[in-house]
Amino acid sequence: MLAVNGYYDGNVCVIKEKVSVQPQEVIITFLNKPYPKAKTKQLTEEQKLKALHDVQDLWKDHDNSVPVDEYVRNLRRGRRFDI
Repeated sequence: MLAVNGYYDGNVCVIKEKVSVQPQEVIITFLNKPYPKAKTKQLTEEQKLKALHDVQDLWKDHDNSVPVDEYVRNLRRGRRFDI
């Protein structure tokens, strides 16, 4: 028998631990503990602007001379899907 911890949100049971056993029948026991709420971090306007600039800077050194079709074709080159 294996016991693991997890949460039930009203629709889905989520296991908190990694389990390496084959799918099998389980027994779920509900404890009298409330489901913990996720903590969200609120960003300031300055932090939002900095994040936006960081994302925009990802493409500043990108070579735009290659057309999109050719770029995707090069990414897929060498892959074989026939069995």
